Amino acid sequence: MNFIPMNPKQLIFPFAIDQYPRFDNFYHSHIQQLIYSLSRSLQESTESEFVITGTEKSGKSFLLQAICNEYKLIDKQAFYLPMKAAINMEPDFIENFDIYDALCIDDVHLLHNHSKWQKMIFHLINQSKENECNLYFGTEESILELDLLPDLSSRLSRMQSLHILSVPDDKLKEALTFCAAKLEISLDHEVIDYLLKREKREFQHLFSLLKHLDHASAQQKRKITIPFAKQILLS
Repeated sequence: MNFIPMNPKQLIFPFAIDQYPRFDNFYHSHIQQLIYSLSRSLQESTESEFVITGTEKSGKSFLLQAICNEYKLIDKQAFYLPMKAAINMEPDFIENFDIYDALCIDDVHLLHNHSKWQKMIFHLINQSKENECNLYFGTEESILELDLLPDLSSRLSRMQSLHILSVPDDKLKEALTFCAAKLEISLDHEVIDYLLKREKREFQHLFSLLKHLDHASAQQKRKITIPFAKQILLS
């Protein structure tokens, strides 16, 4: 009896993708060229192979999910695979993932002690090239610094490399104001100044606080003011 591979588009995977990430929801005044390169790859439908390097708090995962959502907007199929969630699974399930128009594989720096995964990723890269499936890899470390199988390391090193920077300190207020507007969070502007003075000046931390305040505001039907922020953050 011949084995008929299951179409992965018909399966359900435990990898949730946030529907909010989009290129125009991503604060990128400090990485304009990176966003431009990614946007052009989608618009021109050219063969794309990218490695995006950035720290855990840089917005790398947001950007990879945004790429998936942008593909869906042009009626194409994309899949986001976070290695943090998949690394302890058997890699066979990605065997036929080259049928997607694009694959976004996050946190490939976690592959260093997983030879089976490395071999499967290398196989997938070769299959994707044959089937015109675009590839986007995310990593917290340079590919050249990772302990990977030579063939896989060489293949990833030949891909277009992009580096995503964390939001610089002098752009935090602008970035938070931008994100609050995109999420339609109604708040006094002084609240952002309050957070910047009282909290750790790190974008992902501050952004999570904004969303927490927005959720509390909706529940209590109150505007986000400094007194309200103090009450919620101290509770």
